[in-house]
Amino acid sequence: GSPVRIRGVNRHSFWPTTGRTTNRALSVSDALLIKEMNMNAVRMSHYPPDAHFLDVADSLGLFVLDELTGWQAFVSTPIGKPLVRELVIRDVNHPSIIFWDNGNEGGFNTELDADYALWDPQARTVLHPWQNFNGVNTAHYEPYLCCTNAWFGGDDLIMPTEFLHALYDGGGGAGLDDWWKALVAHPLGVGGFIWAFADEGIVRADQGGTIDVAGNRAPDGLVGPYREKEGSFYTVKKVWSPVHIPWGDQHRLPASFTGALRVENRYDFTDLRTVRFAWRLMDFPSPTATAMGHTVASSGAVASPAVPPRGVGTLQLALPADWRRHDALALTATDQYGRELYTWTWMTKDAAAVATAIAPVTAAGSARATGEMANGVITMRAGGTEVRIDSLGRLQRVRSNGQAVSLRDGPRLVTGTATAATLTQRVDGTDFVVEARYTGELQRVEWRLQANGWLKLSYAYRVRSGPPREYLGVTFDYPDSLVTGMRWLGRGPYRVWKNRPGGVEFDVWHKAYNDVATGTGWNYPEFKGFHKNLYWATIETREVPITIVTATNDLFLRVLTPREPTEVGAEPRSTHVAFPPGDLSFLHGISAIGTKFDGATSHGPSGQPNYVPRLGKTYDATIWFKFGR
Repeated sequence: GSPVRIRGVNRHSFWPTTGRTTNRALSVSDALLIKEMNMNAVRMSHYPPDAHFLDVADSLGLFVLDELTGWQAFVSTPIGKPLVRELVIRDVNHPSIIFWDNGNEGGFNTELDADYALWDPQARTVLHPWQNFNGVNTAHYEPYLCCTNAWFGGDDLIMPTEFLHALYDGGGGAGLDDWWKALVAHPLGVGGFIWAFADEGIVRADQGGTIDVAGNRAPDGLVGPYREKEGSFYTVKKVWSPVHIPWGDQHRLPASFTGALRVENRYDFTDLRTVRFAWRLMDFPSPTATAMGHTVASSGAVASPAVPPRGVGTLQLALPADWRRHDALALTATDQYGRELYTWTWMTKDAAAVATAIAPVTAAGSARATGEMANGVITMRAGGTEVRIDSLGRLQRVRSNGQAVSLRDGPRLVTGTATAATLTQRVDGTDFVVEARYTGELQRVEWRLQANGWLKLSYAYRVRSGPPREYLGVTFDYPDSLVTGMRWLGRGPYRVWKNRPGGVEFDVWHKAYNDVATGTGWNYPEFKGFHKNLYWATIETREVPITIVTATNDLFLRVLTPREPTEVGAEPRSTHVAFPPGDLSFLHGISAIGTKFDGATSHGPSGQPNYVPRLGKTYDATIWFKFGR
């Protein structure tokens, strides 16, 4: 008698080396991965599963949609009647099964609908996946908030048996938060099933052992062929956590924070008294260190509040009095079986405070930065660092102790106008300063070479009201071929999109360079793309390390341009994203990503381009660069 919200995925029986021949161990492993994403349901899309998978679903606790074979063409009645009988008699005693599916996407023979109840004493409801049938609208791949007199505007339960097609790096998580908010808020919203669980690639002995995914025709999932976790795996885990922290997407703790966090219980049957909560205060290594991760300064348990299903309560964290001197706070929720539901992280300091500790504003001693102009180009020098700024106020050349550094031609706007008006130079204490002014949307750029070798960039641009933009920010050029890795403090380790920002958390991360195209290679996390909430980063190169520190909150760091699949039949369809110009970009606004069938704008508010206020808005940022060690 209790309502249940379905958080599900579609699964086929598949393994790269054995095809559709599987075993119980794989069923256990897959079920645990599904539950690790905080899912509670699985659809046996297109055909019934191995019997051992249903045993596992019973024992570990997953709701199941069991499906008669059929896709776009249905079996005849004489053939279908014995198939229904065999399916139901074999599976009828599995308590995990909550619906029978009569085929899929036009593959349902309506003459067979009544036969399920002949063999099922419970007379479980029969669905037609893709249709509105038996009071359940299971329509596939509808746009967000569809439709007039149907779907969110209709009178039937809403449970798409396929949605958010996980092709490539859209990955099933892009747009999920918007969809889930709409489904949870709607009185008829039941939930849905992401397409699909795993990339179904087969090892080809005739092609040197490569994994063949048939271009973009094989199902593309939240995990790879050998169950490698894509970025969307963690997005789903966060969005579908049964413990929801409404403040969990915020960047940092506010000055008013007293240790109290609002918490929502999104379980269907379980009180939050059964969930264990624990906090940690973390300190991060600096850019000059080599360590990754963090150290735990202090930790403690949180009293689990009594919050009934669908209820709201408060978590009270008993933090030490000096908690603000540490870098970040983490909160972990663990269920009664010891499984981590999710770990949320928040910074305790803003970017300016961290930057000031890393890049001191003055140098010790009597050293001074110098500069001179020749032929419209200004050259600044401090210690072993030499920087040239051209007549447009852009970085033209860098040398570090005689080694050329190929970062150049920025900052320039990724979109918008900029016409150089004035270029001036001056000495300011021990610093040498170059300032450019512009007409157009770019307003000013200031370069400040400090005597200690740090190069400080400050800029501002004003975006006028008008059509929304895919990107807001500035960019530089740097050769892809020279990059070898990146170590950074920010949310990671996966890249993000505007409509898939979740599932990444604060830490000091490291990635070696790769050029993987999601879904046709599986060296995750992907190296290239947008990285959220940058504090600092060291770009490892074949020249010298380039350390970047920002004093601006909520900047995205764009690192190079991801490769899209180029294999035969692997064109990206609606997952294509046009990246901004340049190679290293500092962005206030980034692009969303679409699914296989629909562009990002079809899947909710976060899939829209970046709007600016009607009166326009000025954006500014401060970034330091250090070249070499």
